[in-house]
Amino acid sequence: MFKYPQLTSRHLYSAIKIGLKISALGIEKSAHQGDFFKLRKRYDLMGKIVPRSISRTHTVLGQMSATWFTPKKVSDRSVILYCHGGGYCIGSTQSHAALCGLIAKTCQRKVISINYRLAPEHAYPAMIDDGYTAYQALLAEGHSRIILMGDSAGGAMVLSLLQKIRDTGIQPPLCAVAMSPWVDFEMKSPTLYTHKDPILSKEMVATFTKYTFRHNSQKQHSLVYTNFEHLPPILITIAGGDVLEGENLQLATILKTANPTGRIEYWEGMPHVFQALHPLLKEAQLSVNHFKTFIESVL
Repeated sequence: MFKYPQLTSRHLYSAIKIGLKISALGIEKSAHQGDFFKLRKRYDLMGKIVPRSISRTHTVLGQMSATWFTPKKVSDRSVILYCHGGGYCIGSTQSHAALCGLIAKTCQRKVISINYRLAPEHAYPAMIDDGYTAYQALLAEGHSRIILMGDSAGGAMVLSLLQKIRDTGIQPPLCAVAMSPWVDFEMKSPTLYTHKDPILSKEMVATFTKYTFRHNSQKQHSLVYTNFEHLPPILITIAGGDVLEGENLQLATILKTANPTGRIEYWEGMPHVFQALHPLLKEAQLSVNHFKTFIESVL
C-alpha cells in the first residue's frame, strides 16, 4: 500500500468541509424523504464546470444515453469506460462531467460515461447488467483497449464488471481504477459510524442501501465476499477520512493477494471521492495524475 500525506492545509480543509456540509443539507433531506427527482437534480449541479479543452459528444451506447469526453491531446487508442457514483440511486453523465473532464484531460484519453439504470426504479443488479452491456457495445464498435473506471458505487460497479467479464470469458479490459468503492452493502464497517465525512454520511449510505437492494439481498451482493482472482490490474484509492475507509482497507487486504499486479493508494485525511473536489484540494489532481501513470504502466 502506498500512503500519501495530506497536503491541503488543515485550516483550508476545515473551511472546505464546512461549505460541503452546508451544501449537503439539501441533498440529505431529499434523500431521507425519498425524493429522488429533487435529489438527482441537485446532484447533477456538481458537474457544471468542465475543462475548456474538453469536447463533449452525446451518444447512445448499448441503448443507454452516454457522453464522450475528448481531450485536445489523445495519447493512444485506449478509452476509459466511466461508471459514475451516487449510491446506485442518483448520478448521471452530467453530475460527473467535471470529474470525467479532469480524467480525460489528465490521462490524455477519451472517456465515455454512461447513464445506467438507477434504483429505486430498478433494483440491483440492473446497473451491473447495464455496465456489462455498455462494455460489450464498446467492444462491438471496435474499441479493443478499454479501461474501466468509477467512483463510490461506480467503483463497486467496476469491480463487479471485472468479475462478470472474467466469468463470461469475453475480452477483458486493460486495467481498472476504483475511487472509494462502496463494497460492504451490509454496513458493517466501523468507520461508517466513527468518521465524520463531509461528502458521505452513514445516513446517506443507509438510504442508498434501503432503495437499491430488495428482499434483504445486501449480503448476497456484498463484494467483500466475492472472488477477485484472475482479474486485470486494479488501482484502488482509499481516503483516510472517508466513512468507507474501513471496508476499503478490508478490500485492500483481499487484493494484496488476489491482485498482485494492482496498486492500493491511501490518502491521509481525505474525504469520500476527494478527486471530485478539484481544484479545491491539491490531492485531487495528484491522485488523477497517478491514474495516468498506472494506466501507462500496464499498457
